[in-house]
Amino acid sequence: GFATVQAPGVIGPDVQAAMKDALARIAASGKAPGILATDHDSALRYRDWGARMLGVACLSEGVLLRQSEIQAPILVLGYTPAWQARQAVLHDVTATLFDLDSARAFSRAAGEVGRTATVHVKVDTGMGRLGIPWEQACEHFAAITQSSHLEVEGLCSHFACADEPDN
Repeated sequence: GFATVQAPGVIGPDVQAAMKDALARIAASGKAPGILATDHDSALRYRDWGARMLGVACLSEGVLLRQSEIQAPILVLGYTPAWQARQAVLHDVTATLFDLDSARAFSRAAGEVGRTATVHVKVDTGMGRLGIPWEQACEHFAAITQSSHLEVEGLCSHFACADEPDN
């Protein structure tokens, strides 16, 4: 699971140092191991530690960061429904796409407001939860990249057996 830091000033220096190191090494999404940027102060701290992008669980968290004048790129790591595509585009929040229907909705929303939506694509590599099935990933990825209103910035997955040494 993920721990959400609501009061970053109360965490100890060892945790802060570990977070800073993790952020620097992954050139982060604002999401150090177990940390999501859900408030203005956390976002500023992660930026100061070298984060180039901030991760949030849902669009509403990203919108709140934008409304608090956070300018860094913001990536929604969770599901953003098609009906929220326009809001994501208008607030310049990067969404993670899990299927072609969402890709079409984001492309349409971006076109309607004269912008390009920046997106990440999630591939289901065996966990069976969210994402484009790995068997269809190449075909779907090709279709998504054909849209003139979508810029695919990243590709992500949960590995189903990451904790098993032979997998």
